[in-house]
Amino acid sequence: MSATETTTASYEELEQAVLDHYGIEATHHHLALKRPDITGHVLEYGRGVPAILMHGGDGEGWNFAPLMAELAGDLRMFAIDRPGYGRSGYLDYSEVPDLRAHAVDYLASLMDGLGLESAVLVASSFSGIFALPFALAHPERVRAIVIPSYAAGVSRYAAWGIRVRATFPRFGRGYTEAGRTPEGQENLHRNLWGIPPGGLPDVFYQARSAGSQLPGCEKNWQYLRSRIIGLRGTRPEACYEDELKRIERPVLVLWGDDERNAVGPFRKATSTLPDCRFVVLPDVGHFPHMQAPTRTARYIREFLHSVPAA
Repeated sequence: MSATETTTASYEELEQAVLDHYGIEATHHHLALKRPDITGHVLEYGRGVPAILMHGGDGEGWNFAPLMAELAGDLRMFAIDRPGYGRSGYLDYSEVPDLRAHAVDYLASLMDGLGLESAVLVASSFSGIFALPFALAHPERVRAIVIPSYAAGVSRYAAWGIRVRATFPRFGRGYTEAGRTPEGQENLHRNLWGIPPGGLPDVFYQARSAGSQLPGCEKNWQYLRSRIIGLRGTRPEACYEDELKRIERPVLVLWGDDERNAVGPFRKATSTLPDCRFVVLPDVGHFPHMQAPTRTARYIREFLHSVPAA
């Protein structure tokens, strides 16, 4: 067995171990997507209103396992591996000429493959650059949007540390190398994203370490980060701040007060949304759905109960 095959097999075993830890018996979908022309991997779990869960950065769909366990009776959840990550087909983002068109085409193709006319979009961190352009292009296919903490594309602002690591890859190399071990992943989640020691099970960090080493993942993440964020903040290609006023579907923002990005610019940007609820979660960092899934689920549940049926 080659090193690549070994890494992939180990990753898939650890992914399943995380799902088992949270008691999730998910259905795996491997969709033949046309936009882009790759295989898309999706975890389906729960019953109720359809919801597409989009992971951040270089993550994977199973990162939502803590939240999926809480919302199993409320949402029919589809946790996706974005193109180039997890079990989805490889995509070299340096060959994608138009990120906005790619995001719209990808989500449309994904929903078509799943047979969904519309869905709630849950966009974590860098998945903002997928959810926002899709909601602008296809409002009829979006029931509501949930943004757990900072999401790329909402505001021109980005924390200084993120801007430096995105612009000068050598400064981010240490973080990338650290993430190849479970211990390094735990340190990253604590120091960058505010999750305290013991906040997630060991198997979570083991699976994240394996996921970060999948073929092409590291290269794609470094490139995509530099394409979205520059020294001045979010690059124009990936910034939708001036267009948020056109998103008429209800939006829920769950902001952790330990988030490393400043709340002011993000709150100002989202204030232009016609229908936005902004909730601050005490003692929570960048990933409320991981760190505080029970509280996060409660707010999502209350929010969706107020959203008119499609």
